Amino acid sequence: MPDEEAVRLLAEHGRNELPEHRRPSLPLRAARRLADPRSILLLIAGLVTLVVLGEVPEGAAILAILAVNVVIGVSQEVRADQAVRALRTLTAPMAKVCRGASCAASRRPKWFPAT
Repeated sequence: MPDEEAVRLLAEHGRNELPEHRRPSLPLRAARRLADPRSILLLIAGLVTLVVLGEVPEGAAILAILAVNVVIGVSQEVRADQAVRALRTLTAPMAKVCRGASCAASRRPKWFPAT
């Protein structure tokens, strides 16, 4: 493929890469954990035990379990995101790129859809 056509296709289509998704903030991750039906059930059970039944130790224990569940879930999600980012940096695709009369192997070439 001639260099001029490669430049035109790159300008027209852009790089052929997956977009990087935006990572949610920690409060948003915690809110998603609390929106889980199991977490809602624990929250209701803890509040009913505390407020309606007046059982402070049991209600506090239920809410503490909920808090620990949220902390562990969010920390696992953050570590999983970090692992995915680390894997992306380790995988560097190779491609044979032919421009004009010469061909060369290239890491992270300027890819675009073939014609």
